[in-house]
Amino acid sequence: MSGAREKFEDSGEMSDCQLKFLRSLSIVLNDYQNVLPTLPEMCERMITAQTNVPKEPHDKSNFDLFREDEISVLEKRKQGDLVKHLNEELAKKDERISELLSHYKTQKECYKSSNDKYIAEIKAMEDELKESQERISWLESKRNSSERMSTMTSETPLNGKPTSNVSVSTMTDIEGKEDSERFEEMERKYQEMTLKRNEELNNLQHSLHQMEEDAKSIISRKDGELNEMKLSLHRMEEDAKSIISIRDGELNQMKLREKELKEKCKAHLGCKDEELREMKMREKELKEKCKALLESKDEELREMKMRLAHLSEKLVRKDQRKVEDTAAANRPSKVEEDFADFFDSERMDAIEKMQDVYGSEEDNDIGISYPRLACMIFEAAYEKTTEVKDSALHVFREAINEMINKAAELGEAYLRSEKFKLSSHKVSLKIPMYSQELKYPTEVLDTLLLSLKETALLCSLEFMKEDVQKRVIEKWTSWLASEKSCKFSFSDHLLFKLKDYIKACILLTWRMVVQVPPMQLEYKCTTLKSFHKMVGYHSSPEMCSRPPPNGQGAADDEIACYLWPALLDGGGRIIRRGEVLCKVKAEAV
Repeated sequence: MSGAREKFEDSGEMSDCQLKFLRSLSIVLNDYQNVLPTLPEMCERMITAQTNVPKEPHDKSNFDLFREDEISVLEKRKQGDLVKHLNEELAKKDERISELLSHYKTQKECYKSSNDKYIAEIKAMEDELKESQERISWLESKRNSSERMSTMTSETPLNGKPTSNVSVSTMTDIEGKEDSERFEEMERKYQEMTLKRNEELNNLQHSLHQMEEDAKSIISRKDGELNEMKLSLHRMEEDAKSIISIRDGELNQMKLREKELKEKCKAHLGCKDEELREMKMREKELKEKCKALLESKDEELREMKMRLAHLSEKLVRKDQRKVEDTAAANRPSKVEEDFADFFDSERMDAIEKMQDVYGSEEDNDIGISYPRLACMIFEAAYEKTTEVKDSALHVFREAINEMINKAAELGEAYLRSEKFKLSSHKVSLKIPMYSQELKYPTEVLDTLLLSLKETALLCSLEFMKEDVQKRVIEKWTSWLASEKSCKFSFSDHLLFKLKDYIKACILLTWRMVVQVPPMQLEYKCTTLKSFHKMVGYHSSPEMCSRPPPNGQGAADDEIACYLWPALLDGGGRIIRRGEVLCKVKAEAV
């Protein structure tokens, strides 16, 4: 802000009054920096309030001036945003240039260190080659001296007979050949290594040169962009100065027009007083009309209350969570009570039968395996009864459609049976396997669902027992495959012992699923939720008999297994929390 003020002071295009105004404005902005983010919104509200002042129908010049002032404010705001954006782009580009320079320096140091390494290796190879050459020259001198000695010995024998030094000369020749071959091999390797290192050095120098050229081109391009941005910023500053001078002139004109508007407002207020008297007369007329309308609306309200009562009766049939018949045998409160008693009676009897069959009294079996098997049987019964209930609902819906569509045909067939005095009449209905929309009112279907709920204790459910047993065997086999701590397998003898418990599970779950809306069992969640009660940790058998110290596990605890599922009503309300075992965290072991 101070920099902008100095620029305006340095320019000789502004008067003293304008300079004083800018100084006072900068002081106010510095004192109220917290208000600056909401300043545009405040300006818009002020402009809106000023434009809402009553005007003459022919007075449009004032509105145009306010509109131009609003446009100028928006232009200044856009220019400020553009300058801010340009500064951010410049900062990003400077940061990118610094990163490229640092990367260039790093690569240069790497190439320099690699070149030093290659030079050291070449020097070591040269030293080794020099030693090999010295050894070869020494061996050649030794061989020459041996040859001279052998020649002298053969010319002057001591006992009058020539002495043979073939073995000595032969050994010397062999050693010389080996050394020559070794020297040639080392020289060949040295030349190959020298060519390889020279090629790598040339590649590195070429890559370094290419990086230098790229860095120079990037820096030159960024310098050009920076200069262009500076020129654009300079042009924007010049435009801002010209706009400020224009707005100052417009401000003076606005002051003059303000005086004119005050005079016009006085005349306008006289006209409005006359309109106010007319409005009061109209108000009286409207009050009389309102009385008549209220009487008609009261009649409509009485009709709507009658319709509401009818709709409420329909909703009660569809949802009996809040309203229940106390005389009904299968009412929701009775199911909730039986569910709680089932946990403490039939479930515990089944666990005792499991202990009698397997004879194990270990904490892991009593606390985990036996309750888990009892829970699996209850889950399997719930899955089966849910499928049967959904299928029955499909049959009801399609049978209603079919009976209504073929009502005339069914009536004619019954008349024929009655004419021939038959003892019974058979009705055949075609039920499609796919679901269709119910084309007729749902009152009949709602009545059938209520009847199904009230007669739940009278339904024959024996046919579900075999399928539930199969599901239990599959669940228990899958559990044994993943749970290594369980040491006993499922047996047919145990299944026979638990037949009464399976029947009780089927009956209770059938009473649950036929409620309107049906109750829900929750036993598939993987993490601890509000409808769970953690009774221990799976990996610590001693924890199974007592709850955690704080009474509730952490929200991110992972569930190891269910000992008993949670019961929820049709709307998701928690009736009874499920009991679970959680996995011990790795850091807690």
